[in-house]
Amino acid sequence: MEAEAVIARLGVFRDGILLANAGDVLSALDSLDLVELTQFIESTFGIRVGLEDVTVTNFASLAAIVSMVCGKIGRDGV
Repeated sequence: MEAEAVIARLGVFRDGILLANAGDVLSALDSLDLVELTQFIESTFGIRVGLEDVTVTNFASLAAIVSMVCGKIGRDGV
């Protein structure tokens, strides 16, 4: 899956909060939002987001989230 398709699917989370805060996602989310985002990613892309994946590096920006998702899709063969 290409990055643009991943961005489009992530764009619907919380009425576009990730798109509106693409450069600094973590400042726009609280801890419950982050849990819901990981669940959303898992159900939307059919991948597992483990505790080891929930890092500042992976969730700092929309680009970082897209990179993580694309990497997992490639590994999981989705």
